[in-house]
This record gives sequence, structure tokens and C-alpha cells, in this order.
Amino acid sequence: MEDRSRDRYGGLSSRELWFWLSTLDVIGPVSLNRLLGVFGSPEGIWTHHAWSGADAWNGDHDMPCVELNPKQIKELGDSKLEPEKIAKKLAAIEKDGIAFIGRNEADFPGKLRSLPDCPAGLFVKGSLPMPDMPMVAIVGARSCDEYGRQMAEYFGRELASHGIGVVSGMAAGIDGESQWAALRSGGYSLAVLGSGVDICYPRSNYNLYEQLIRDGGVVSENVPGTIPQAFRFPMRNRLVSAFSDAVLVVEARERSGSLITADHALEQGRDVMAVPGRVGDQLSEGCNRLIRQGAVMVTCFEDVCEVLGMDFSEPKNLREAEDEERKDHDAEWMKIIEALSSTPSHIDNISEKTGIAISELMHDLLLMEMRGVVRQVCQGQYVKLLFPDR
Repeated sequence: MEDRSRDRYGGLSSRELWFWLSTLDVIGPVSLNRLLGVFGSPEGIWTHHAWSGADAWNGDHDMPCVELNPKQIKELGDSKLEPEKIAKKLAAIEKDGIAFIGRNEADFPGKLRSLPDCPAGLFVKGSLPMPDMPMVAIVGARSCDEYGRQMAEYFGRELASHGIGVVSGMAAGIDGESQWAALRSGGYSLAVLGSGVDICYPRSNYNLYEQLIRDGGVVSENVPGTIPQAFRFPMRNRLVSAFSDAVLVVEARERSGSLITADHALEQGRDVMAVPGRVGDQLSEGCNRLIRQGAVMVTCFEDVCEVLGMDFSEPKNLREAEDEERKDHDAEWMKIIEALSSTPSHIDNISEKTGIAISELMHDLLLMEMRGVVRQVCQGQYVKLLFPDR
């Protein structure tokens, strides 16, 4: 009985049919879900007679309307011509260590199922987050400044340290910095790609990509081998927000992909948060506009906890220990800290402001960097860390 059933679908199993739908390129998720709504399943789509030959679309009057263009209809028909290639392609992908999860499978993420443009399946390297793990998407500018970098690191670190996963797009700048911070804190992070999961983009984040595969996850709705193209990233952003319980925008220009992610979050019923920035700074225009429009302004981890409805207040003894540590800083260190900001300052300028000799200042700055109080961003240029390491 099972064999006869499989013969009806070109010898393909239900899982392989979901994979087939995931490999269609010109039929997007909205059109795909429309088809599933009409035909009920991949099997129903496969067995319909109108996808091949001269009868590619014969306009049956007894059929509900499915708005597909000729190119989409042709892809459906052509993709069915050699079903054995579909099964072989799935087997080859899994042999390469890439998992495919069809929408019909139990471990397909529940947060995505209600999307009107839910993908037919996902391709995964590493692991997906546990269903009960709270997740926050951290997104922002690729060309972030030191202020944005520190904020991304801070929120990524604190979220991960408290068992909250970090979702992002593995892009340069805010995305990558927040994900690195989460992984370095021993937490979980998920990268949603606008390419196949076997393609690292940008290439400069290859080390992060490898670390995510080991300690987190990399996921895409695109079949492996899909190259990154501009039109795929706005589509990717809807999944970044869908995987999350809330979206945090750290730095964003007036027009940016981060704001697209925020729009998707609102449509999906997720909370949107934004870190305020300096008035007049182009990298802050997007965040400040989000706040004016009603996004929650956050300046610390506790603000995020409030949005998520979680209580992660620090133990009193830890705060007291930190207060005592600050009191122990000698006057010289305090002078240096007061002379610094999140904008890089050259050691000559720091010496002039503090009156501390260069030789002595270099020793102090080295110790302060080892303690996680300051950072040397390039040769002789230092910034104060807004959120010093504990």
C-alpha cells in the first residue's frame, strides 16, 4: 500500500515532497502557501494535472483561483520531470551534514508556523534553539561605531549569560558583534542567512560562522548552494524576527534593513526595542525614530527583561562587590576614565588631559585593558567601555 502511494508521487516520500517545495525558486512562500491552501498538501500539488505540458494552466472552472504566472507554472511542471533527482539531492545535502526540516515535522519551529509566508522547510547546520528558550533578535548597522559595538556586545553578553538566545543575521557590525558576545559568554545564538547555509556571507565572519555551527545554529529557507543576493535579505529578516520573542535595534540609519526587521516584528506581534543614540548622528536616526513611533527605549539588560516579562535582577551581594571594586580604583585610574569616552582618544590627548606621563599612562592603560575597563581600538587609540567586564 505504501509503495503504491509513493508511486503516485514519483516515488517520493512526504518528507521529500516538502523538500521539493523548498527547492522551488520563483515561487515564493506567499504563493506556495496559497497553493497549499488550495490543494491541502505537497501531495495534492504534485498530483494536480495542470503543471505540465501544453495544459500547464487550463483554467478549470471547478478549481479555486491560484494566481501563478507562466514562469511559476513552468517551474512547477519542470521540477516534476525527474523526481529521482529530488530524492538524490536531499540525500546529498544530508550527507554533507546539513539537516532539512519540513514544515510537517514535529521539530519545525512553532514560532514560524503561523506566518502567512512560512517556508516549506528549513536547512540547518548546528542546532535550532530549544522550543522553550526565550530569544531576542539583535540587529543594527553594518558600519557601526564604537558606541554601537559596545552596546551590541553588552546586550549579547548579558542575554546569553541569563539563558536568553540571541538571533541575528551574522552580518558585519552589530549583528556579528552581538552573536560573538553571546557565544563567548557560553550562550546560544542563531544566525538566519540570506543564502544557503553552506555559504558564509560575509566571508569576513567565517570564524563566527564556524563557531555558530559548533555552539549555536545557522539556518536558512534557501536550498544549499544559493548565493547571497540583495532581494533575499529582506525576506531573511522576517525569519530573524519570527524566531525571536522581541527585536532590539542597536544602531540604524534612517533607511536600513534593521528597520525592515522591526516592521516584520510588529506585523508578527513581537515587541520592538531600540537603543537611543546621539541626536544628529546618522547611525542613530533609525533608532530614535523607532522610539518616537512607540518602540521601547532600552538602555540596560533589565529594560529588556521588563519587556520579556522576566525577572533577572542581580543579587545584592554582587552589586555590593562591584561597588567596593569601584571604590578601590585609585585616583590615577579615575582620571583616565574621566578623560575617555566611547569615541577613540589618542594616548597623547589622554596624557594632556590627565597630566600623566606617557610611560606611566601606557602601563595603566595596559592594566585597565586587562581588567576590561578600557579598549585599544587601534594603535594608540583608546575608548572607555560603557559596560566593563565583570
